Amino acid sequence: MRNYVTSYDPFFDLFFQPEKRTNHRYLMSTDILDKKDHYEMKVNLPDVKKEDLNVSLENGYLNIEVNVNTDKQEKEEDYILNERSCGTYSRRYYVGQDVEMKDISGKLENGLLTLNIQKVNEEAVKKSHQIEIQ
Repeated sequence: MRNYVTSYDPFFDLFFQPEKRTNHRYLMSTDILDKKDHYEMKVNLPDVKKEDLNVSLENGYLNIEVNVNTDKQEKEEDYILNERSCGTYSRRYYVGQDVEMKDISGKLENGLLTLNIQKVNEEAVKKSHQIEIQ
């Protein structure tokens, strides 16, 4: 058995075993903070431009989709190792059926997408779903 503590070489392993390589760059690492009146989501999106980002809300799910394209010139060069890729990456977060688009605001700055999601007033939700019987 190989001792990874003393002999691990990421370049060697990635270069000679590309089938084991995964693209961790677009996993959209996320932190969610509970503020008093809202939730704050921080999503890592390195090198993503605003025009390549789509955030939508559908059936209680917040969808974040990124469309990444590498430069055509870069593709034509002779690479020894190329881990950057192009394609569409997405992630969904359940935020609840009562959250509406007007409750969500966001900004993309320095590769960090920050979304503020207003908390839903639970008492108002309970009242709106309650049917009064006469």
